[in-house]
Amino acid sequence: MTAALATLGGCCIVITKGANDLRAAQALHANGHALPTSYLPGFDEVGLVRPDGQRPIIGPNGVAGESLDELGPVRRAGWRGDKSAPLIHAKLLVLGDAWGYDADENGEWGPQFRFRPSRAWLGSANWTQGAVDHLEFGLWTGEQQLVEHTFQFLLDMLKFSEPLETTHDNPQPELGDAEWDDDAFAEYFAEMSVSDDEEN
Repeated sequence: MTAALATLGGCCIVITKGANDLRAAQALHANGHALPTSYLPGFDEVGLVRPDGQRPIIGPNGVAGESLDELGPVRRAGWRGDKSAPLIHAKLLVLGDAWGYDADENGEWGPQFRFRPSRAWLGSANWTQGAVDHLEFGLWTGEQQLVEHTFQFLLDMLKFSEPLETTHDNPQPELGDAEWDDDAFAEYFAEMSVSDDEEN
């Protein structure tokens, strides 16, 4: 599975911090292609969380502060060494089409990026060779509502994840939803209103 993912133009899988055998994950991390965040819905309102816990700020010109332009082929999430903690245990995969184009969107001309999920895998098998010796369940589906819900779950998991080389034993999400700067937006729209009045 990881060898197949490495042939794609971009991918990102999230594995539990408790995983012991990382050979396939490390091979994918070394040979796979990172996933540009510009294709992920909602990630234009996501940025890096500062060490002090401060979330990014979004104003009229977008997210202020550091953002993450791409996600490595393999990331980790969850807990390490705590047997009472929940596992990252969902075996899910979403495939789809990604494309970019130039367009006038919201009054600004520039590149736009889209990803359309088309199929999802849901199952119990963990994609190891040993899984063929077990009683497993797996489902490929193109049913759009199920694909969309699976995709949303995975987007949330990407936000919850950390780089593969993370040393944190407990969850320390690298990304966070930006906090809206209401004062900056109010000032921006007030200036826009004044400009419109002057033109009229």
